[in-house]
Amino acid sequence: MKQVFFPTSDLFKGVGMVLFAVLYPLNYSSAQVVYLPDGLRQHNLTRSNASLINPVYSFDWNQPNALSAWARWQWSTPDGDPTTYFIQYSQMLGHDATVGGGYFQNNTGTLIRRGGVANYSHALFFKDNFKMIFGVNLFGFSEKLTDLNFPTLVTLTPEQLSGESNFILYLTPGVRADIGDLSLAVALENALDYNFSQDERRSAARLFSVMGSYDYTLGGTEDFPTYLRPILYFRSDPIYDSQYGANLLFTHRYFWVQGGYNSFYGASGGIGATIFDRLSLGATMEFGTSDLIGDQGQTVEFQLSYRIGKLKRPAPPEVAKDEEKEVVPEGPTEEEIAAAKAAEEERRRILLAKQDSILN
Repeated sequence: MKQVFFPTSDLFKGVGMVLFAVLYPLNYSSAQVVYLPDGLRQHNLTRSNASLINPVYSFDWNQPNALSAWARWQWSTPDGDPTTYFIQYSQMLGHDATVGGGYFQNNTGTLIRRGGVANYSHALFFKDNFKMIFGVNLFGFSEKLTDLNFPTLVTLTPEQLSGESNFILYLTPGVRADIGDLSLAVALENALDYNFSQDERRSAARLFSVMGSYDYTLGGTEDFPTYLRPILYFRSDPIYDSQYGANLLFTHRYFWVQGGYNSFYGASGGIGATIFDRLSLGATMEFGTSDLIGDQGQTVEFQLSYRIGKLKRPAPPEVAKDEEKEVVPEGPTEEEIAAAKAAEEERRRILLAKQDSILN
């Protein structure tokens, strides 16, 4: 029998039970449990909470200043199956930086992780509508065995098998380049991956992700533009198969619609609404399309975001352009001064000579 597991948050518990009651009839899966890649499974976060994909997206995709939450129930069952819960607050720091912090809980099926995450991003503005954004996520969390019967491709250590809790520090830096509406971002997911309880690196393998997007502005206002954003991404994984996929996001002032495909998890679709320009609520459903997980049932995600304070980020100062320098005439040289004096003396000599001739 699977261990019954519920998040600590009453909010997530209530939402989970409601969604479970609604969606469970859709899930008649009797197939065996499959191996899952490790991670938070955050590939559908195209709007709020996107800093979990790459820390640089907290600069604008996370809609700061905002309190945001996200929950994912793998295969629609909020019990011992893989689940992720995340809540964070992000804050603007002027026109060029954001900072944030949050709490997450991730049940991989085999291991359960609880901890916090801190985020920072900073933008540099250049000429010709070009900017660079640098960001970092720092995760600190405990990791403990939750279910030995759930399969995994990762070899568990004796400490994990004994049920001991380990404390992990996990660092994810990222960088992004924007040229007009075109954006390209790269992140090294586990630049630092250290187990302090065992005093050793948690994994020798390095994971990185690449994501590109383009914004087609379709109207709206300066504060609330309407746009279409196609997204392509790739996530390397030296242990599991690397993942690739695409998302398409349409955002209006009052609603948004998204669809996507992931090479492992399958196709997804979602919809959301924004109320009073502050409260955003959305849900996404994912359907396995491969033979491996196609019979496992649907996966459900739920996200919300509440904007606090001002709704518009301060505009960055315009990058100074090269202005034509005013040509200031240089002062005369010593030779020019001497020549001018000599010319003046000659003029006076000529005038005196003329006066003498007239008098005589």
